[in-house]
Amino acid sequence: GSRSLLAVCMAVMIVFMGVKTTLSGSLLKSDVQATNIQTKEEEWTIANNIETVSNLQDSVWRDLTLDERMDVLQVIANIEANYLGTRYELNVSASPLDEYVLGQFNENSHSITLDMEHVKFDSSEDVLTSLLHECRHGYQHSCVALLDDFKEEDKNLYIYREIAEYKYGFDNYNKIPYYTNPVEMDARKYAREAV
Repeated sequence: GSRSLLAVCMAVMIVFMGVKTTLSGSLLKSDVQATNIQTKEEEWTIANNIETVSNLQDSVWRDLTLDERMDVLQVIANIEANYLGTRYELNVSASPLDEYVLGQFNENSHSITLDMEHVKFDSSEDVLTSLLHECRHGYQHSCVALLDDFKEEDKNLYIYREIAEYKYGFDNYNKIPYYTNPVEMDARKYAREAV
């Protein structure tokens, strides 16, 4: 009777939602708002977000829902944006990515996309490493935007040479092998040391 009709309606809705998600390529975002250095800096520190940061403990992480994990990751990105002083917020989302791609940074939208399966199934340490790697790319792009502001006499500074390497790495991204590209080497080093 009415229970069977209700069950059929529910099944059709679930199938429709599944097809819609599959066709649109699922994109999961956090409910936490992305912020940058222009916001209250003191709010986005590890100390002021220790309760959220403690969710990265594997014993807690494995019990978090995907939405809760995304909220934790956005808070971490906000802390990193504050710490690194990026010019813009770093918006974090999860979506299916190409095989062997755990994360990517989009310079135009200032967004970090992590692979959905990576966020769902990998350890908090591995996911955090990927997030920090992509946050570093946000920092590198912020630095490259400053290159034109350097005075001629400041171009001998080490920081100028380091930023020029970032620019070279981005400008030649598809010509330099991934593992030897200066921006990737720097991002891997930063993430390794930060975790």
